Amino acid sequence: LTWEQAYEITDAAGRMPPCRAACPNPQRARDSRRAIMQRQYLLGLQISRLTMSYPGVLGRVCTHPCEDACRMGEEGEPLAICQLKRFLADWARKNEIPPDDWNPKVEKLQGAERYHVGVIGAGPAGMTCAYIMARWGFRVTVYEKLPVIGGYLAVGIPPHRLPRDVLNAENETVLRYGVEVVLNCEVGKDISFDEIYEKHDAVMVATGAIVPLKMGIEGEDLEGVYGGEHYLEEVCLGRGQKVGKRVAVVGLGLTAMDCARVALRMGGEEVTFVYRRTKEFAPAPEHEIADAVGEGCKLLELVSPVRVVGENGKVVGLELQKMKLGERDASGRPRPVPSGEPNFVLPVDTILTAISRTCDYGFLPEKYGFEYKRNKTLVVDDRYMTPVEGVFAAGDGVIGPWTVISAIGQARFASQHMAEYLLARKPKNG
Repeated sequence: LTWEQAYEITDAAGRMPPCRAACPNPQRARDSRRAIMQRQYLLGLQISRLTMSYPGVLGRVCTHPCEDACRMGEEGEPLAICQLKRFLADWARKNEIPPDDWNPKVEKLQGAERYHVGVIGAGPAGMTCAYIMARWGFRVTVYEKLPVIGGYLAVGIPPHRLPRDVLNAENETVLRYGVEVVLNCEVGKDISFDEIYEKHDAVMVATGAIVPLKMGIEGEDLEGVYGGEHYLEEVCLGRGQKVGKRVAVVGLGLTAMDCARVALRMGGEEVTFVYRRTKEFAPAPEHEIADAVGEGCKLLELVSPVRVVGENGKVVGLELQKMKLGERDASGRPRPVPSGEPNFVLPVDTILTAISRTCDYGFLPEKYGFEYKRNKTLVVDDRYMTPVEGVFAAGDGVIGPWTVISAIGQARFASQHMAEYLLARKPKNG
């Protein structure tokens, strides 16, 4: 069995398996499982890497919608697709399989080497685009303002959940295709967008949603209140970010989970989630919440912050309004509304906000005519191209803050359209 043969397998009726259909980046989970059963672990890894460059990463951080759709779950436990991806990548790393052998041998597109692709952002979407385009033979340069490759994977997910040797090993497999990554290079500061646009035949904007949303309440600027994403970035880059003994984490999504568990490891003695709904309607998966609570985090449900209480310019408490669940909103979840009960103050000396993120596209000049949605994400067409000719976009900067697998899936499909676009045109520089 070769990966080419395995990749063509469907069911008896020629249908796509439900696990594959449920994934934002459709995988061949059944085919890699067959390879594992035959102890062809390298083949299984190559099948996984046909559609993504980060199986070891996703084996640790993916929300695995594929398992929710697994047919085996109808009569028992679903197949552990996520853990199997992790096993394959860990096997290759621990057995010191050369990085070049991790990648499936894919035929390069004729004439691709004539085109130079610029990618802004070395996060999961940007590096996925670089991986796919370079694998097809295009020349790729990635511009990243951070000192490390990985974007959110490197500075938004703490090492206890995503070990850096796992991330670094999979980054290396991308670089093996000749991808050039320019670190500490902020577009709009160290290099202009104009220069990138003129230099490359096509550009992928994949800077993600990196700006924490504020709560919009009194006292939010007091010392001791930090955006969750900024807090995690400081910790992940080794700059240190001490917290007080009593920490409130506002929100109950994946960023909130990471903030709380890191706070426990950084000196927090009492870490409390503050969430306006009940945990059944939280963005974070149930097992993530259970893990955080199992480590000692507390959970306050049906409460919403209304004021940060301070003394001498520092946080001493968080005033909370009690809520109840009302009619369902556009998200399909019950809308939290005030219960009418008296407010109360939670004594804290550190507050980490993790309610959502938005985008910062200040580096894109107005003269180009980029368009934005109400949530500040970029407008793209069905090819993932912006209104600017030859400029594509993918990831959280298009769909809003979501999951790693969603960003990777978007970048994969956007790359396919980018390749078609390029090969239908003459290179800018001959």
